[in-house]
Amino acid sequence: MGFGSVPTVIPQDTIGWIEFAAIWFLVLIPGFAAAYSFIRPNFLRVPLIAAGFLVLLLWLLAAPLRAALEAAS
Repeated sequence: MGFGSVPTVIPQDTIGWIEFAAIWFLVLIPGFAAAYSFIRPNFLRVPLIAAGFLVLLLWLLAAPLRAALEAAS
């Protein structure tokens, strides 16, 4: 994967770029919240860690879950 493949990874149109940025934003923020909760103890430590891991887990399992739902219908 070199610089020649960058246009295939990052979309060129505006709608594609907004979707790309929103997906990564919604994945990175819970991941950073979970990592921050591991480092700094506070009253939201357990909920932030749980929510961060659940969001990352759902993001990773989105394709198999979607395939299973489409196969069942």
